[in-house]
Amino acid sequence: MPSTPNYGIVYPASGSQIDCDAFADFAQSVQSALNTLDAIQDQAQNMPSASIRRNSGSSPLTLGVSTPVQFDQEVWDNDNMVDLAANNDRMTIRTPGVYMVTFNGQQGGTFTTLQSQAASIVVNSTLWYRKRQGSTTNRNFATQVFGLVECAAGDILQAQWLWTGTGGPDTLFIAGFQARCVTLI
Repeated sequence: MPSTPNYGIVYPASGSQIDCDAFADFAQSVQSALNTLDAIQDQAQNMPSASIRRNSGSSPLTLGVSTPVQFDQEVWDNDNMVDLAANNDRMTIRTPGVYMVTFNGQQGGTFTTLQSQAASIVVNSTLWYRKRQGSTTNRNFATQVFGLVECAAGDILQAQWLWTGTGGPDTLFIAGFQARCVTLI
């Protein structure tokens, strides 16, 4: 008898008549496949993840210095990675895995010239990802950087911002920092 291509579920009839036992087996196979998909969905929805942001006031940025961004709001955290009262510039990984880490920010302030800006993702004080952009006359300029990071329990994730130019001080008005586990180790 023919079967479905992905799950190998045998069709209940190959001709014009349906056998009751074959149809019962088909229904049970479909239900089993749906249960498997539900379990996969539950696991994906409950993978460790956290999101924090800066959206009140501004964070001062020192010219020519890669500065850890300070965050003021926890958006979500289902694995206790964030403690803004103790450390408002980081996430601490609790569950080993491969994480998709994203940092975005919007710079704007009293600089005279903006030669470059760079958004970075730092793991245990080591630069992992950086996106640098050149000069602009726009006073409110956004940058985003993201990438996969293999993390062990206790690893520290930070978002950092660097700008070069003249004038200042400059500020980071809004920023978001997220880590989502995509696979457990």
